[in-house]
Amino acid sequence: MDNFNENGPFWVDDQTLDQFQTPSRRQGSSHWRVSVRIALTFGILIFIVIYAIFSDVTTLLIIAVIYLAIVAFPYLVSLWAKSKSKDVAKIQELARQRINASEIGSAIHVAGHPFLERDQPVVIALIKGQISFFGYDSSKPINTLDLKAINSLQTVVYDHDRVPHVEVIDSAAQALQMTVTYDSRTWTCLFRRMRPLRPIDWYHAIKQASFMHG
Repeated sequence: MDNFNENGPFWVDDQTLDQFQTPSRRQGSSHWRVSVRIALTFGILIFIVIYAIFSDVTTLLIIAVIYLAIVAFPYLVSLWAKSKSKDVAKIQELARQRINASEIGSAIHVAGHPFLERDQPVVIALIKGQISFFGYDSSKPINTLDLKAINSLQTVVYDHDRVPHVEVIDSAAQALQMTVTYDSRTWTCLFRRMRPLRPIDWYHAIKQASFMHG
């Protein structure tokens, strides 16, 4: 693992989570094996009927190969996604080790941070009593803040009308908002699409680190 990302990027996101791990796919994945067994059972019955009608082994084999390919395709895609996820996990773990972070993950900076661009993908790392922001290509931080500079930290929940709510701490929060005093000025920034850590995970980790480091 030490040399896995020697010449590669500092951080990469697991894109397979977006492509193959949507909520609907995760909900249906537990039934996949049962569905395959049912499909194979019906397939065998279909093959028997086809052979009884045509008595043609070549036709039967062609149909069998096509049928099995269709049944096996989701499984092969799942294996490919797991393989890609393992490679990504190695890169992410190496990034954490390189900067000695207790927590690390990516997010989209919506707006507010004076050193970050609007809608910029960033890597966020919690390192002892500080929080640092990185680009995907370098382990050199764009900006580092002492946790004592964070005046307020809130999870943001959007309702069906996209109205934000920050009144409660919710595990289903879609974003994280923080107000920070930096260089004698106060600014508020918002982060969304946080992964693999969710906004509620970051909220707890930052609060816990703030307490431990005074």
